[in-house]
Amino acid sequence: MSKSYWIWYPGDFELYHGMKQNFSRVERGFGWPAFWKSEGFRNRVAFRRTYHLEEETSFTVYSNAIGHVLAGEKKYPFGKKITCGPGEVTVAVHAGCVEAFPCIYIEGDVICSDTGWMAEDYEKDPQPAGKSKYFTRPEQNPTVWEYSEKVYEPVSVTEYNGGTLYEFETELNAVLEAKFKNGYQPVLICCGESREEAIDTVNCYYSWQPDKETGKCPCCAVRFAYIPDCKPGEVILRANHQYVDIPVKAAFHCGEERLNQIWSVAEHTFRLCSGIFFIDGVKRDKWIWSGDAYQSFFVNRYLMADADIDQRTILALRGNDPMTKHINTIVDYSLLWLLGVDYHNEGYGDRDFLELVYPKMVSLMGFCNGRREEHGFLIGKEKDWVYIDWADMDKDGPLCAEQMLYAACFRVMAEISEQLGKDGSAYRQDYEKLTASIEKFFWDEEKGAYIDSFTSGKRNVTRHANIFAILFDIADKQKQEKILTNVLENDEIPAITTPYFNFFELDVLCQMGKLTEVLDKIRSYWGGMLDLGAVTFWEEYDPSVPKEEQYDMYGDHFGKSLCHAWAASPIYFLAKYFAGLDLVNKDGVTYVLKPQMQYFTDLDCTLPVGSDGTVRLAWDGECLEVTADAVIIATDQPYKREWVANLEHSLLPKKIQRVLLSPDQLQRYLIEYYQVSRAVLSSQKSSAHDRENKGVEALLQLGDTQNPDANDQHIVKLVDWVLQFAFEQGASDIHLEPRKDTGKVRFRIDGVLHTIYNMPANTLTAVISRIKILGRMNVAEKRKPQDGRLKTRTPKGQETELRLSTLPTAFGEKMVMRIFDPEVLVRSFQQLGFDSRLLNEWHALTAHSHGIILVTGPTGSGKTTTLYSSLKQLATDEVNVCTIEDPIEMLEPSFNQMQVNTAIDLGFADGVRALMRQDPDIIMVGEIRDQDTANMAIQAALTGHLVLSTLHTNDAPSSLTRLHDLGVQPFLTAATILGVLAQRLVRKLCPHCKQEGSINEKDWEHLTFDYIMEMPAQVCKPVGCDECRQTGYKGRVGIYEFMPLSLETKQLISANANLNELRQQAKKEGIEPLRIAGARKVLEGVTTLEEVLRVVPLN
Repeated sequence: MSKSYWIWYPGDFELYHGMKQNFSRVERGFGWPAFWKSEGFRNRVAFRRTYHLEEETSFTVYSNAIGHVLAGEKKYPFGKKITCGPGEVTVAVHAGCVEAFPCIYIEGDVICSDTGWMAEDYEKDPQPAGKSKYFTRPEQNPTVWEYSEKVYEPVSVTEYNGGTLYEFETELNAVLEAKFKNGYQPVLICCGESREEAIDTVNCYYSWQPDKETGKCPCCAVRFAYIPDCKPGEVILRANHQYVDIPVKAAFHCGEERLNQIWSVAEHTFRLCSGIFFIDGVKRDKWIWSGDAYQSFFVNRYLMADADIDQRTILALRGNDPMTKHINTIVDYSLLWLLGVDYHNEGYGDRDFLELVYPKMVSLMGFCNGRREEHGFLIGKEKDWVYIDWADMDKDGPLCAEQMLYAACFRVMAEISEQLGKDGSAYRQDYEKLTASIEKFFWDEEKGAYIDSFTSGKRNVTRHANIFAILFDIADKQKQEKILTNVLENDEIPAITTPYFNFFELDVLCQMGKLTEVLDKIRSYWGGMLDLGAVTFWEEYDPSVPKEEQYDMYGDHFGKSLCHAWAASPIYFLAKYFAGLDLVNKDGVTYVLKPQMQYFTDLDCTLPVGSDGTVRLAWDGECLEVTADAVIIATDQPYKREWVANLEHSLLPKKIQRVLLSPDQLQRYLIEYYQVSRAVLSSQKSSAHDRENKGVEALLQLGDTQNPDANDQHIVKLVDWVLQFAFEQGASDIHLEPRKDTGKVRFRIDGVLHTIYNMPANTLTAVISRIKILGRMNVAEKRKPQDGRLKTRTPKGQETELRLSTLPTAFGEKMVMRIFDPEVLVRSFQQLGFDSRLLNEWHALTAHSHGIILVTGPTGSGKTTTLYSSLKQLATDEVNVCTIEDPIEMLEPSFNQMQVNTAIDLGFADGVRALMRQDPDIIMVGEIRDQDTANMAIQAALTGHLVLSTLHTNDAPSSLTRLHDLGVQPFLTAATILGVLAQRLVRKLCPHCKQEGSINEKDWEHLTFDYIMEMPAQVCKPVGCDECRQTGYKGRVGIYEFMPLSLETKQLISANANLNELRQQAKKEGIEPLRIAGARKVLEGVTTLEEVLRVVPLN
């Protein structure tokens, strides 16, 4: 028999039980239903499904409602066995109920209430029916939740002031049950979260007379109970604690007892507030608040990882469309609801649920967009509550903190829309407009912070908006640093006193690396509550308030909740930032561990990974052991499941999590993880010794035959993989770096180094030795640097040369391989970044028959590529092109290439001298390094040759003074130099993921000073995706400063003008420096302001 569930219209279950939850508050004898719009469930629902039956089958429908079953053309009552088939049959169940939401249960072998049923309410399109794992039996009633129970006896019964005081071991959500020694007595049982509350019979929140028949009281929060005018022993009291049994998957124990206690109390606090829904607390409100729920989602991921309670809470909070009032009447709580959906989706990735709530998200944003003022800011209208936090904020006009949340919602809506295959561009545009307005109206440069209000003129700064600006990545890095100094670390800014906003502040501090400060705050703030005797954490705690006033709130004696969900956040911080478990992408399965073990003497911690798995960290102060209970298996054939059962059996007790990969991805990972890992492992097999170290440490190994050999087949495979992977990733350099125990393999991609693999140090040594053999280097010599060359083929079949360089370091030889990719070395000028004007001027310059053309820039700026590309065009059958290089970076049939060889005293100057006798038309000198080379280049130019060369200087004008510094006479420079091209390479924004964003005004002014360039309102920003390895950049392009030497400039050079005079002349002639060329690339959306500032000289 297939598994059946009770099913209903999606959301009705949550709305019904949410209403019951929000109507459950009782205070000092009177009821207090929640003071916001109550969302109704549907009273009339139809359920439909079509079956294609191969044979006759029977089923029975049960319901809490009135109605009937329509099987084919015939009607049947509920509770009667129905037989139908074979053939196609459509089953429709019509149900109506006034008192509760209609729901049905279908029992049968084939036709049953499993997934696949659609529900409709006669108004909207049919929706997949809702269900719950808690309701799977026909005798159940989904309108009545079946709570688990645990009986607690008092740990202390004492006489107090003529009555009896009962103390339980901790706070409970319990039904008190009284048994009377001498028969029933109409006693009053006063309950309290604290002793002080229980013994105050006037002001305590809950006081009950037990039921005469059962002796039971209504369920309430209780830690202490007091019966006045009753002697100990006359009434026996016990507590039936009621709870929803959601398994806790996390455990935490470290060498610091204070932290262990904080985790334990936070866990108990959170479990008390995690019932059918996440509620604020078990006393006072007992309501479903969106702000409390938002933070509960974060704690839930690291404690229980129960996706169902997230979803129940999300649906109960939002209610039905159309949206006519803010959630909980609070503006920011509507926004936090939407952000909470995003966090839930990130952690569990339930697309069906996302499809269900997406229309509600759209409706919510539409409702908020209708409540904007003239600048586009969201404001509270009549009966809207702008909350944010209990703090003295300037709430005149639009509130900055509210706008930060609003902006974050636009970004989330864009991302989720695109995830569902919908257009998110309008939301992205709204995000850009709003963040630009926030910067314009709320950022106060003098205060170095965001102000609460721009309409009042007070320029009041609180922590709240500034925390959100960092948390939701609205402030740029410079502003974040200012906020850290001027707000978060500024004692003059009022401190946060609620655990609610401490959550946001500590999250920001963790992200900014202030882990020591955060741990101290956890110890002092939450530990401060423990010092006052807390067994659960409170709604609010101000250390400056005397103990006797700590239980009061809203001017109400004992009005504070002493068990509040939002106070359980230490679980989130300790798990995410100290144990170091974080979700790194939005597929719900890819996590990264970055344990911060320096904060613990020892640690034994188990944390949930997704909905099904766990990971355990065991740290003894020296060694960290990580074990997981789930094995993630990727497949490109999701419908083939035959292997699962066999593998599950062999992997027990671990579970299998399947993820879908494309065949290309699977092939890549098979090579990258299995072939490479197997090769590393095989090379290490039975290796029980440390490798031989020829660095600063010397260790004698006797009988060491275990270290991997350079010719071992596994080492050969590793070398092949390193080279092939470097070609695939477009790396320009490969770094093999030994360390004491583990060596690093790093690739330079687009000018930035990335760690690719960590391998055992002795394996890395063997890999380096293998490459030295291939490069015909001296394998035995590890004491001095060596150079070599290696030729190979890329996966595309192109011949590629690698220049090898070794360097002795403390832990052995380091090797760097420079890859000379033919595709990179010779490119079109458009690919290099030449615009049409520059290209025409460059062609005009290289058309000269004699003179010197210099290309200047630091190492790795693309000078050689520019020269090769130019020579390739100049090398026709009519001219003789000769080069002298160190080394020859690419063999080109149309050139006559010669390599410098210092071993036989063949340097650049000697090479030029020799080339002069070879009847050359064009000479390329790899680099002018000294006076001899410079003089020979000048002599070659003076005798009718075109000379192209490189020089290491910062910009074009400084290359002229550099030649003078080398000893060249100024009149010779003026006579021979045709022009100078200075260049840099900047990373290009990834076209797949770049987004528009606001611009940093100060950085733009800093980049473009002395030049009139209009600052753009929006510029493109890096985001990060799989195409660009999550960097936001893909590929590089050149920026250029081209300085042809005019007659006026040559006269200045002959007069021995200094560098500043040459720069002023260049500016007069309209020559733009590198920084302005970079600014133009920013305007074109090719690169970012930050990238240009990183590489160009700001002269």
